[in-house]
Amino acid sequence: MITMTLTTRGIEYKSTGDTIEDAFNGISLSWENIKDKGTVKVTDGKKTINHLYYIKPLRRIFANKLCRIQAAKRLGFLFQ
Repeated sequence: MITMTLTTRGIEYKSTGDTIEDAFNGISLSWENIKDKGTVKVTDGKKTINHLYYIKPLRRIFANKLCRIQAAKRLGFLFQ
């Protein structure tokens, strides 16, 4: 079980899923509501990864499904 936390402008959005992509899809945030950079924290119980995204890539992740899949794959590589 993957737990993901997105922190942007002091607000935390949490989601869980079987994969990193499912956890990304579980965060109910529109790209229009992203006004600042954010930190994504991914945890599987044993290992934790923090990754900083600036505003443009973070908006792209939540605006486009293909970019969300690509970001999930990249975080998966860091997770191994």
